[in-house]
Amino acid sequence: MAYGYLYSLFGKDICIFQKYLDTIEDEELLIMTQQMDKHINAPLTSSCARLFDAVSALINIARIVRYEGEAAVRLESIIDEQVMDFYDFDLQGYILDPAPLLKGVYDDLANNIAPSTIAAKFHNGLVKAIAGVCLEISNHTGIKKVCLSGGVFQNAFLLKGLVMHLTKEGFDVFWQQKMPANDGGISLGQVMIAHYNLSR
Repeated sequence: MAYGYLYSLFGKDICIFQKYLDTIEDEELLIMTQQMDKHINAPLTSSCARLFDAVSALINIARIVRYEGEAAVRLESIIDEQVMDFYDFDLQGYILDPAPLLKGVYDDLANNIAPSTIAAKFHNGLVKAIAGVCLEISNHTGIKKVCLSGGVFQNAFLLKGLVMHLTKEGFDVFWQQKMPANDGGISLGQVMIAHYNLSR
């Protein structure tokens, strides 16, 4: 996932990540590059979870995942909670561009910054960026209610940070407390739709 992010964001300038690229076999790099160039088994994704996968691979705590969410769980587990610093995203409209974040992660790695610090800066940056998008939307719409949902909000550090940040900004914040935030919640929604359709 990390290579996919880097290649799609930086293209030919991916060589600035050479130390990371050196950890991948040449044949594997060639295959992945061809897949992306030819759009073969390389679908685009906007899932926040894939960004966790990419950062975990870059700092070498989960290059291979054996179950959904493993990289995110490992990344959260090593956070140094004393770290207040963060990585920046570029905000394009309401869309977060992770290019500066990934470059920041790589630069910190090159400077031998501890993975626990990188994990904290990543999470802190994500909290700041998501809160920033919420504020932008609120400024344009007047809406002050936010629902946090999706598997990424099973991450307690991320959820707690966002709830605190958004509450301080005057938002009413809602999140799953009785049903799972991940695909289990989708299943509940599917059951509700099926029930509705059958009862008509």
